[in-house]
Amino acid sequence: MIGTTNGNAAFDASGASDSSNVQAIADLDGILGFIHPESGEGDDSKSTSAATYWFGYSKTEKPDLWKQGSALTYVGPTTPPTLFLNSSVARMHAGRDDFIAVLNQHGIYSEVHTFENAPHTFLFFEPWFTPTLAYIDGFLRRVFSSSN
Repeated sequence: MIGTTNGNAAFDASGASDSSNVQAIADLDGILGFIHPESGEGDDSKSTSAATYWFGYSKTEKPDLWKQGSALTYVGPTTPPTLFLNSSVARMHAGRDDFIAVLNQHGIYSEVHTFENAPHTFLFFEPWFTPTLAYIDGFLRRVFSSSN
């Protein structure tokens, strides 16, 4: 979400002298839209979801807070190039395709790599750890070599 709020004064610390603008995003299996048809967060019927704990309220109690906490709400022309690295757990990349559609509207570069049969925690373990680092390194080299 930090990368999608570039230039949004509501998310800058008052009096900060350094820019808080993010130059590139590496989204590692992050939910981009908490209130989204692909998101399983907020279904507290069996147990309290992680997002309900995080927000402190259920999706039905404070839907505006859930929308405010979603990167998809802010993606736009100031969003930097974005790398999406995803597990095979589809709900963990809720909103990704909508996010990419907005990036494409603004001509902003993005990449997607999905690891088949990978758990949400893929980035911590082999055989996914090494390719995760390689994808991030390659993406950052592409993004920052083209900006020079």
